[in-house]
Amino acid sequence: MLDLRISGGHSEYLTTDSTGRNRFEGLGSNASIQARFGWRHYAGDGNGTKLVSHYSLGVLAGFAHSVGSGRGGGSYQNGWTAGAFGDVGGTYLLTPRFGIEALATAALSYDNTLGKVSSGAKSRTWSIGGSAVGASLVATLYF
Repeated sequence: MLDLRISGGHSEYLTTDSTGRNRFEGLGSNASIQARFGWRHYAGDGNGTKLVSHYSLGVLAGFAHSVGSGRGGGSYQNGWTAGAFGDVGGTYLLTPRFGIEALATAALSYDNTLGKVSSGAKSRTWSIGGSAVGASLVATLYF
């Protein structure tokens, strides 16, 4: 099983001054990617079954980048994540290769982030965290 999660965003901040004109205040951008690789076990009642249960166990790894800038300076952060995950759920097969699944996921991860601001100050943070139960409904294409 391979699961890729990619996200990102960009925003710009404007303020209105006393004359009513919009002025640039700052901007921010971020991007992240996480890959989950593991083993998934399916259980059904036979070849013609439409409903199958499954559970997965595996490892996860990711990278995140963010940058911000404003009239007072800027900053950036780069970080990585490593950990383990598991999920349990069921899939309703609409065709032999396409299904709708509901699953609950739990994960435990270690995060390490390095940052720097325009004044030259650097930071390093780390954390151990997890998510207890995240529920989702997804469409899956099987190869």
